[in-house]
Amino acid sequence: MLVSKKDQRVYVRQGLAPVLDAPATVRDPDTPLGTHVYIAAAVEGDGASLKWAAISMPSMGASGEQASARSKKKSSREEKAREPEAPRRPASSAAEALERIEIPNDVSERISELMWTGGSLVISDQPLSGETSDIGTDLVVTMR
Repeated sequence: MLVSKKDQRVYVRQGLAPVLDAPATVRDPDTPLGTHVYIAAAVEGDGASLKWAAISMPSMGASGEQASARSKKKSSREEKAREPEAPRRPASSAAEALERIEIPNDVSERISELMWTGGSLVISDQPLSGETSDIGTDLVVTMR
């Protein structure tokens, strides 16, 4: 499953085929979500709820490069002429990102029926990549 802030959609696939494509909104849209991967790791006590593990991907800079990655040398004249960038808000933590996602109740109920141990959820600022075909691929998000 993928929730894309850019597309304002939630996408669900099973067996490399689309199962659900529905609207999703993100509160505070000016704050980056970041990209977070959640894996349904175990079933909790009552057997009706899942326990999730989360991994957050490194934040991306304005140019799309990782903040700590490749920096090109500029001449001192270019450095002086360049306008200072506006301060960037940090991306949400994995827990904060989940709290900001709003999905209609009927869609949420349908998703609950489709999730099981080993299932995954990706939340990202990025759109669904054009590398995702109508059938035969999983959901793809391009990070660079």
